[in-house]
Amino acid sequence: MSNDMTMPSVLENAHSPNNAHLLPKWTVPSRMAFHIVFDTKNGPKHPLIRRPYTDTSKPFNPNTGFKAHETRQILDDRMPEGTRYGIMTFEAGGSKEYRQEMRRTAEYLSRGWTNDGERFRCIYGHVPDDGFMLFVSATSRVYSPEDLGIDISSDAKAAKRARRFFAAHTMMVKGRAVDRLDTPTGTAYAVELTDGRLITVLDFDMRKLDKAQRTLKEGSITCNLPGFDGTMSTTGGYLGQGKGVTHANPHVHFDVVLYDSKKEFRFTDGTFYFGILARTGLHPFKMDLQTLTNSGLYEDHLVTKAGLDRMEELSALYFGDDEDAIIADFAATVRAVDGAGADDKTIWPLIRAVHLDYQSKTMPTTTSSK
Repeated sequence: MSNDMTMPSVLENAHSPNNAHLLPKWTVPSRMAFHIVFDTKNGPKHPLIRRPYTDTSKPFNPNTGFKAHETRQILDDRMPEGTRYGIMTFEAGGSKEYRQEMRRTAEYLSRGWTNDGERFRCIYGHVPDDGFMLFVSATSRVYSPEDLGIDISSDAKAAKRARRFFAAHTMMVKGRAVDRLDTPTGTAYAVELTDGRLITVLDFDMRKLDKAQRTLKEGSITCNLPGFDGTMSTTGGYLGQGKGVTHANPHVHFDVVLYDSKKEFRFTDGTFYFGILARTGLHPFKMDLQTLTNSGLYEDHLVTKAGLDRMEELSALYFGDDEDAIIADFAATVRAVDGAGADDKTIWPLIRAVHLDYQSKTMPTTTSSK
């Protein structure tokens, strides 16, 4: 699965920035005017309305304000000069009645929203699962995502792609495609960053892989840009969306390689975005099996975090006062090591633990001589 290739024209001069200490700084100002949150706790009738936190003389309240790092960088960049935007997010879950009410609320809000006297029109929305709606200044000439140079398909998964691109990233880098070349391993792009540096991006042809290789590589990115190693990143352009756990690989002859790019959401003007959502190192250990597989199952910080979390869990259990919980943990041990399945009659592990007189506390024994 080699990524080597001969790259004519501009691609020949695209030098890797691997040795550069810094990528171009993101200088696009925030244009987000509001963020309205509907959650299962407060219900559709009591949303949280959040606006930019500007009065630093008052304590920050996350229910009423948001800080600069919460802005949506890609939306900031796509908006025309003088146009502001707002977003609404809907929490998934809840009862059937809650979900039905959310749909009715979204339908009503699609008529528009007024924020501090300024009218906003809705240009995009999806409600299933974690819902999202996008509003722009009603005085602007933006009436749909197409007016922002965004193509969103009608595929059911397009909503996931939109949420990813419209999320707040901890780091964002922008570039534009200046050359394109079809290669034996996929489609290669030369991308000029905002500081003039050229990098290479490969949209890998997944048809080159067998089923096992696809399972391993889907949802992953190889990225040699500074700061992207060991992150959850997002890459987007005309080729679609690349997302997943990102690792550097100096043996790959491209700065960025996307595996299984998603075509449901594309930028049509040649712009590329490279963003970081979070770093995998020592983060809360919550991820699905596919993502864990894509990380290689052995990434150092993930393993460390899993071990630390398990130690904390066991410490809280065995040094706590809940004896029932301790016995229940013994029951799992009985199932694993005591051969209960060999009996003719099935016995629940907890009952078997009692039969064998397993105790939740270790008591000293004494012997006396007569």
